Amino acid sequence: MSIFDHRLLFVVGKGGVGKTTVSASLGIAAKQLQKTVLLIEVGDADSMGQIFEKGSFPETPAEIQPNLWGVRINPKSVLKEYIKLHINIPFIANRIIKSKIFDYIIAATPGLKEVMTLGQIWRWEQDKTFDNCPHFDLIIVDAPATGHGVSLLLLPQTLINMLAVGPIVEQTRVVHSLLIDPVKTGLTLVTLPEELPVNESLEFKTIAHEKLQMPVQTTFINSIYPNEFSLSDSESINEKMTEIEKTKHLKKFKPFFELAKSTISQRQQQQYYIDKMYKAKNSNETIIELPFVFSHHLSEREITPLVHILKKHAKK
Repeated sequence: MSIFDHRLLFVVGKGGVGKTTVSASLGIAAKQLQKTVLLIEVGDADSMGQIFEKGSFPETPAEIQPNLWGVRINPKSVLKEYIKLHINIPFIANRIIKSKIFDYIIAATPGLKEVMTLGQIWRWEQDKTFDNCPHFDLIIVDAPATGHGVSLLLLPQTLINMLAVGPIVEQTRVVHSLLIDPVKTGLTLVTLPEELPVNESLEFKTIAHEKLQMPVQTTFINSIYPNEFSLSDSESINEKMTEIEKTKHLKKFKPFFELAKSTISQRQQQQYYIDKMYKAKNSNETIIELPFVFSHHLSEREITPLVHILKKHAKK
């Protein structure tokens, strides 16, 4: 089953590993595979729109390219709409929304933001066109960093266990059934080939399997340095560096060999953690390696190589 065969993808990982970059790349690749895609940004970050040079995503889905839509979830706005929908008297609904206590309730109520976020994602997943077809073929959620991402995905089961009965629980069961459906929903993990991200990723995989009932189906190892040099190349570079130190007119070439040596060292360090991720791979898990994008400002153009890799995996 291809990653693009799901209806809903959650992209999770430690902060700074490239979740947003991978989410955007997945969205572009899916669009190029003739799917109608909704990209959802969740959390405090506000960088998805910058990749598409659109500024911040709006709070209602907007088409940023043909067949590619973007939206940013604001739990406070979602709660306002929820209150208006369920309180039939507009005067009372507006009084609640405009009261000073409204902000305190949002900040102080455990799990409220997560409930509103997941509920809104579920509603977009249920959206239909005029001919009763799904509005979006694929919804990609750029989830909060790992700790908050776990809280987001764990909340439905927690609420079900706590409340047991009632209308909120029944709605939560519907959302939970969508999350744990391995056909409809895919859990995608992004990591870097470094110690802290890899260790946190391995911990998350255990939590996803045992607590979330959502085993990680795809792991992206992001920002891998090129493996351009062989062992003999490395030895030759070391010999040349020694020669440069002894020969004055060759010193101008020193920065080039230092760069090559640094690249070899970086890749060797990364390889240890790449191997560690493969050793911990689940039987049904796919690992996809993504190259380092050498750019200070990631735009759609810069992530094109990542899009090509994702499309190749879609055909396997």
